Amino acid sequence: MITLLDLPNELLQLVVETFSLQNLCYLRLVCRRFVMVVDFVLQTRRSLDLASIRDEYHEEACKHCPNVWSVKVPADLTTRTAEYLGQYCKQLRCLILDGCSTVTDACLEPLANCAHLEQLGLLGCEAVTLDGLRNVLEHCPLQRLDIAIKAATDLWLMEISRLCASTLKQFSCDDVAITDIGLAAISSSCVNLESISVMNCFQVSDASIGLIAQQHPRLTELEMYVGAVSDETMDILSHCTNLERLILNAENLTDAGVRAVACNCIQLQLLELHSASELRNSSILYIAHHLSLLRTLSLNLLHRCTEQCMLLVSQCENLTELSLQESAVTDDWLFYLFNGHTRMLQSLRLSNNYDITDSGVSTVFLDCPRLAALALDGTAITAATLRRASRCSTLRVLYLSGDIHDGNAEAALKKQGCIVQWD
Repeated sequence: MITLLDLPNELLQLVVETFSLQNLCYLRLVCRRFVMVVDFVLQTRRSLDLASIRDEYHEEACKHCPNVWSVKVPADLTTRTAEYLGQYCKQLRCLILDGCSTVTDACLEPLANCAHLEQLGLLGCEAVTLDGLRNVLEHCPLQRLDIAIKAATDLWLMEISRLCASTLKQFSCDDVAITDIGLAAISSSCVNLESISVMNCFQVSDASIGLIAQQHPRLTELEMYVGAVSDETMDILSHCTNLERLILNAENLTDAGVRAVACNCIQLQLLELHSASELRNSSILYIAHHLSLLRTLSLNLLHRCTEQCMLLVSQCENLTELSLQESAVTDDWLFYLFNGHTRMLQSLRLSNNYDITDSGVSTVFLDCPRLAALALDGTAITAATLRRASRCSTLRVLYLSGDIHDGNAEAALKKQGCIVQWD
């Protein structure tokens, strides 16, 4: 009888490549031939999932995977595992530590040995200090850095701009205590910036947005949920003609600002304008007529638009995600919306539009054959919509108000793999 060991090495390697990292570690214990085959497979791997194996196997996995470019680490990353990465995985290029609350400066210290590290994620790593980050930045040519550490200040950004001036291309920070001063340092020093994301940093004003746009006209991504942007700043932004993603606080924005960007930044694929309460139908007209590549559109708090604006949105042929939360949307809006080319929609968020009823939502199910995500919390729908949703085979996520229930419909949705979340 032919066994696995009877296969030539080439075929055996193809079989072994399908094994999980945990099983590969076990397989190495069988015989010398398996050791040779497994080691060859591990040495050619470009990614490593340490989160899928027990801590006692981390050293062996790192030791036999010296050429990995990216590593998935467990949420409770230990200093010892970090030392293994720095000692054995010196070709490492991408390390995402987002959500690893146990990461400290001691965990970052061994990463200084990874001289090829280009991407580092530190979202939620609250125990990391500037000294720990500085140690990595001094030795690694980072091209992308993501931080969300409440202790981060303008001083952090100044150090980042000093140490990554020639390499940094993508930078993001979320909910940190920075101001225009820190961002000015990043913008002025990091000459190769292509993407910048600053979210929930409300000490930053739209002056920083204008400065970044002036100094980096080739920017492709700008996500700035900070102080409200003005029409004057939008005029400056309109010169960034390579923009593909744009997220702004539009509280003070008018149709003139939207026109400037829509008419010039025609490469936009994602546009999110939060608190767009001053925009009228003409803004939607500019977006629909000029942004033919747009796939994601979010216009929350639309209070000055009428249902006719949905006729314009319906002309966006490539639109797959649409958010109109807290925008006084009615059933009539939905009837107009699906009067054109919006059959490509996969995600629709209509939360907190209190005049939407079962009748309007039935139009959504009828005209969105690819719908995968639907948010209806804070609307006037009843359990009838829940029952109708249970017959939508493509639906995977559904958000509802807490008082909407139907046992049979919920069971049917669960069976087809749809997650229902109640607010």
